[in-house]
Amino acid sequence: MNEADGFSKFPGNINEIFIDLTKYLSALEDSGGKVDEFINPKYTDGTRAAFKSPTRLECMMQDYAKTVPAGQTVGWTRYPIEFGYFPCKNDIRTSARLSAAGVPPHSASTAEMAVYAMHASALRRLGVSTADPEVRSFRGVKVEVGPSIVLWPSFAPCTTLLRAKLPTPELISISQRSTLVIRGENIVIESLKLDGALTIDVDEGGQLTVKALVVHNDGWTFEEFGDEEQERAEEILAIRGYSQVRHDARQIRVGAGDHIIIDGDAKLAHKSLGEIHTGHTSRGGLTVSTGQELETASNVREVKPKEGCGCVVA
Repeated sequence: MNEADGFSKFPGNINEIFIDLTKYLSALEDSGGKVDEFINPKYTDGTRAAFKSPTRLECMMQDYAKTVPAGQTVGWTRYPIEFGYFPCKNDIRTSARLSAAGVPPHSASTAEMAVYAMHASALRRLGVSTADPEVRSFRGVKVEVGPSIVLWPSFAPCTTLLRAKLPTPELISISQRSTLVIRGENIVIESLKLDGALTIDVDEGGQLTVKALVVHNDGWTFEEFGDEEQERAEEILAIRGYSQVRHDARQIRVGAGDHIIIDGDAKLAHKSLGEIHTGHTSRGGLTVSTGQELETASNVREVKPKEGCGCVVA
């Protein structure tokens, strides 16, 4: 839907092409500035009896490669489709029709899940065990819902740097219903078993080493809207057909200047203790569980023993 200025807050996709301007000029002179045209009609349904919108002549930017003079080099890079092709270009009703016909719906819901799947795929390629997705339907749009994983660019802008952050990926497993969000540069995860929701947030100048951690909680879920909910929902949710319900999560936060080490049996050590969150965000917020009170931990708002936890802050 376009705003009053004629533009949409949710563009379908952003295409990019890199061109050598000197060679581009010679291509313009050679072709007279013409690129092959084609007609791409949009029909209202499968009968193709009526147009959804006026049909126009189009030119595809990738057809520029056909216009360059002989002798010029044209190249391209291919990469797995899950690492970048997830357009969001159809409204939810159109997407539902396409989904029912077995055609990729290219909706907001499939685009969102594809982002999570991209990060899961990157982890899987390094040896992390991530559960396979399950097919679900939201307002008639079939999507593959797997673990919801978001690796911020500050953590892993590329696979090479991601590999260095996960020295033993075979010791990491993530269930299908899990959510994992990681932000921060200086993070190393050696062993993790996740079944639920876990967020890791390390400020610039902070450092976190997870030697061993097991997380099991109610997690976050995607809940489909009913008819009335769909009508009332704000646009950013209505175009998906669902909302995310955050039941429970383990949150780990490390402030600037802190070096936190989380070891097996929920042990936690630090070099300088700043702002740390290791509790459940929806059940009391900031909590550092420990077997003893620490007078030096002045920045910890709550320090208390937790049943069944042998945490030690030292």
